[in-house]
Amino acid sequence: MPQKSGRYTYQIHVTEHGKTISEKVTFDVSDQLQHPIPFMGWLSWNAVESEVSESIVKQVADLFTEKNLTNYGWNAVMMDDWWHAKSRAADGKPLPDPKRFPNGLTPVSDYVHGKGMRFGIYTDAAEYTCAGAFGSFGKEQIDADAYARWKVDIVKCDYCNAPSERDTAFIRYRAMADALEKAGYGTMLYICEWGEREPWKWGAEAGGKMASSSAWSSLRGSNERAIGEDHIHQRANCERYSSCVMPGPLPPQSILEDLPVP
Repeated sequence: MPQKSGRYTYQIHVTEHGKTISEKVTFDVSDQLQHPIPFMGWLSWNAVESEVSESIVKQVADLFTEKNLTNYGWNAVMMDDWWHAKSRAADGKPLPDPKRFPNGLTPVSDYVHGKGMRFGIYTDAAEYTCAGAFGSFGKEQIDADAYARWKVDIVKCDYCNAPSERDTAFIRYRAMADALEKAGYGTMLYICEWGEREPWKWGAEAGGKMASSSAWSSLRGSNERAIGEDHIHQRANCERYSSCVMPGPLPPQSILEDLPVP
């Protein structure tokens, strides 16, 4: 993992069904950027889907420490969709599922931080998330304030159930970015928009620190997501756009979506 500013070139190899696809990838790392190195870590959905819980998040944090992964840059544990309660509180504040998170989310965040890692959460720039939980559209500030209280470092903001045009996506992500900034904790906005509206061209202006398509999330991905050759080709296609290389925003190069829980 690069520790100093400079240009680093790697050869990525993906083998699927006996066929190996290779692609050269070059990273420019600068100490002048807010987030010069992409974060690496674990995202819960593919491993546990709707069963993400306090216990599972702690097990993953323990596993990363036990396997010494944190010393190699694997430093984020992120909850994906469906950490939510069935509905918001009466005052509109977001709530975690009371059975799976009986102590709330602050103790979970504290535990992950105690392991020297960053804690991430999930929302959607629409009324409902991909799995049907409550989203953040129209509730950006109340949600951002809650994330700050919970000491959330990264918010993955999806784009299910939202209008298709690019201008609306920009407005909605900008609203979330502004809310996170106003909340004052320094939470990073991770734009998960799947690439249909080319977020690498406008994600930075919208306030995102990362702008990704679904194919960037994992070399394996979920049932609907690109794997193998398609993954490499989509990543390469982005690299051919000069605006993909932007000050600040990062593609999440290494997210373990399929890491089994002990």
